[in-house]
Amino acid sequence: MREQTVGLWDWLKGRPKSVEVVDVVWMNQEAKFQGLCNQIQEQLSAIPMILVAAHFPTTLARLRQECELNDLSYVVQERRLSPADFLRAASLGNATPIMLVQADALIPDEFLNSGVDELASLAILVAERHFLRSSDDTIVNFALSLGRRCCLSFHVRLQDPLMQAFAGEWLGGVLSRLGMKDSDPIESAMVARRIRGIQASFAKRVADEQKADSAEEWLKLNVPGRV
Repeated sequence: MREQTVGLWDWLKGRPKSVEVVDVVWMNQEAKFQGLCNQIQEQLSAIPMILVAAHFPTTLARLRQECELNDLSYVVQERRLSPADFLRAASLGNATPIMLVQADALIPDEFLNSGVDELASLAILVAERHFLRSSDDTIVNFALSLGRRCCLSFHVRLQDPLMQAFAGEWLGGVLSRLGMKDSDPIESAMVARRIRGIQASFAKRVADEQKADSAEEWLKLNVPGRV
């Protein structure tokens, strides 16, 4: 699903800057991470710096491992990251144009950046959807704060706990019967709507979120009845 998000401030100024949000669904974990690495490699020649985010520490560790296996040089953002920090790094033409970050380190601006349309587009890749939409929205707001045209893609696999909450094994079976290969991702408006719906359901059940190292642990800590 591709969603155009435009900031009100930019609209009032007559210079809309949009963030394109894409949900990409993969058949399994290996295909997802290889697909992420392939997308990074394809975009490196056209984009000054690519931000790759993960919600959970175990996912971030896997991203590091996959980048190394694919000979992709990267830096890990250990501290809080503001839009200005990221734009500064992108403008320097860093020798390592891939920045890995845990999503809760991102600090969106309260007001959108007044960037110039002619500047190069940016890309943000996210290796998972969170159970809570508010956590995903932090990344969307960070992208909007950049004031630049940006493609923001969320990558999920059918076996993700979030996907299992509504998709189960049946969706994988349907896709396989339709001829979908492991290496073929899909962008489905129906799946994107279902993700939003199940996230709303989780939000109603979680009053005091407990942080976790992985999606599986988050589910056990915050919604034990689902395990």
